[in-house]
Amino acid sequence: MPKPRMAICISVLATVLITAPTVAFGAQEDQRRAPAEPTPDVSAERTQGLSVKDATAIVRQAYGGRVLSATRGQRRNERGVTERGYRLRVDVGGTVKSVFVDVRGRIHEG
Repeated sequence: MPKPRMAICISVLATVLITAPTVAFGAQEDQRRAPAEPTPDVSAERTQGLSVKDATAIVRQAYGGRVLSATRGQRRNERGVTERGYRLRVDVGGTVKSVFVDVRGRIHEG
């Protein structure tokens, strides 16, 4: 009986030894293709993962108005911690509202 078990063990071991280098090589190639850092132009347009286009889309969906301006900015939250994001002005039915969109995509009025 030990011979069939040994044959199975050898078969499994051979499969692992043959496929392991192939799998490891594929992972290394994926890492080489992924960019390490965004280009300076992209990072200048984004505030920690949220772009100005994302912020305007969030405000348009929430208010349905026309975005008049959008600039990078900061605000202090309830705990006094400075948050980064975008300050937008939006025309809602003839009334201009100023809103702040933080990097998580949350809208803060005022």
